[in-house]
Amino acid sequence: MKPAEEPSQIITDGAYGSAENHKLAEDKNITLTTTGLLGRKTRDILLDFELFDDGRTVVKCPKGNTPKSSTYSRRTNTIRKSFERCQCENCEHRAECLIKLKKRTAVLFLSPDARKRAQEYKDSKNDESLKIAGRIRNGIETVPSTLRRRYHVDRMPVRGKLKTKQFFSFKLYALNFCKLVRFTRGLEKCRTLVPENA
Repeated sequence: MKPAEEPSQIITDGAYGSAENHKLAEDKNITLTTTGLLGRKTRDILLDFELFDDGRTVVKCPKGNTPKSSTYSRRTNTIRKSFERCQCENCEHRAECLIKLKKRTAVLFLSPDARKRAQEYKDSKNDESLKIAGRIRNGIETVPSTLRRRYHVDRMPVRGKLKTKQFFSFKLYALNFCKLVRFTRGLEKCRTLVPENA
């Protein structure tokens, strides 16, 4: 597509929140907002690591220690940091960093993507657009949940691709019709009464 004349926003699943996708969207004058971040709960401690300008070399840890070595693996997209064992052995952040103690060193693996997700999660607490995106995403997620719980789409009483497709379509029609009925009833409740002498 050509670059948009006016700024716009696309709300996607967290799986699409890569740096490449954000750059492609930015080139088209689009703000890419990801929701439903995948994986384990984000660790705020990742944001306290000081990285070099390239984002692939660790300069300091949250305690202020400089690593003995910091190497980046392009294949796994992770940064391997090695500290002196005495620096991490009694550190108060040891449990948060998930450090691995070796005989003489302490090794830690940091993923730039995990660090970015932690930053996005932190920003989402204050960014109003991300809060709105989260509400939209939550509303979308209720559709498959309703189809499974109320309309039992996982158990089709028919065989064959065509019959299954038709049966599933009827369930979608029923869902949309019920939504339409609730919507019209909601309008009736919200409609203001016109005074008789008006």
